[in-house]
Amino acid sequence: MSLIIGVRCKNGCLVIADRRTHIKCGGTQSHRDDFHKVVKQDGYLVWNHGYNRIGDQDWKLLASQLTPDPTSPVFAEIQNEMKTKSDRKASYVFMNMTTLSEVIVCADTGITLKDHMPNDRIVSGSGDKYVALTFLTNLPKKSCGDVRKPVERTFKSAHAKMTNQGGMEFSEEYDITRL
Repeated sequence: MSLIIGVRCKNGCLVIADRRTHIKCGGTQSHRDDFHKVVKQDGYLVWNHGYNRIGDQDWKLLASQLTPDPTSPVFAEIQNEMKTKSDRKASYVFMNMTTLSEVIVCADTGITLKDHMPNDRIVSGSGDKYVALTFLTNLPKKSCGDVRKPVERTFKSAHAKMTNQGGMEFSEEYDITRL
């Protein structure tokens, strides 16, 4: 459950990510809005949506093992771990000025790589259905500084739409990370 919007501009990349994490304990579900979802790793902005554990740890603790190569052993480990969990799918997005790809790990169907190039933006997570990208145009011609406010406006608009529809998929709190 999340909303993460990544954009590539003429001088870098920006990602805005909500801070909600859902906690399942037995039959009880709750959430917290203090979870940071994006890391800088080996020249990429990297984020996850879906199952977010590796070896029963927060995925970010093992981010150094993640690469945009679906044959990396860590993805097989994640797939095997998910076979015993209720969350059956995880996606890891890698973004920089030359790459926009997503490694999708599914407990049932395997590990695949989705190349989103030559796109200049990506919307990830269950909150994607609330996003209108009307504020995000001509990104390759704009600087990250020029795009920051439209990215925030897009996020806030999606949150308002979700709230009006009674949704709780992502938090109003967010982080912006730049590469």
